[in-house]
Amino acid sequence: MDNRPDLQTALSTAAFYGLTAAQGLHIVDEVMDVVGTWRDVANQVRISRADIELTAAAFSAHEAWQGHETRSKPKN
Repeated sequence: MDNRPDLQTALSTAAFYGLTAAQGLHIVDEVMDVVGTWRDVANQVRISRADIELTAAAFSAHEAWQGHETRSKPKN
């Protein structure tokens, strides 16, 4: 059994938090957009490249989510 955090699991439990699936997906997309800037922010505050690479595994869910087939569509 894989006990690592997984965004699909989080989305599948949206109803437990009083959210529709669409609302849950929208929240995940918003968080992923912000988390996607973490390397830029780390560089701006002069965190060393070695420390950035050491921390990168903590953001693996973000990289896995990019291009995910259930990612919500941009709203016009």
